[in-house]
Amino acid sequence: MTESEKKFMEKILPDYYKHFKKYPKSLLARVYGIYTVKMQGYQMVNLILMGNTLKFQNRADIHRIYDLKGSTFNRFVKTDSTTKPTTTLKDVNFMNSSRELQEINLSE
Repeated sequence: MTESEKKFMEKILPDYYKHFKKYPKSLLARVYGIYTVKMQGYQMVNLILMGNTLKFQNRADIHRIYDLKGSTFNRFVKTDSTTKPTTTLKDVNFMNSSRELQEINLSE
């Protein structure tokens, strides 16, 4: 997480918190903490700890899983005919999939 992303998260944190209070079943990823790690001999790094949003009752209902970050840099997973439905794909995979661009279905 870059310093500007960290500052942005700190800025929106009050509204982010209010969102989860109002919508406890929200599909947005929950942020549990943002940490800055400093070690001698290494560059400082900011880390974000997020909860897993995959709450499904039947794995057979899973057709694709995406980890969307809103970026295209290093956001592609190579797939082939042996790729499992539970393989986590990324932003570029999503953008290249005409099916997902046409329709997104979210169950309750």
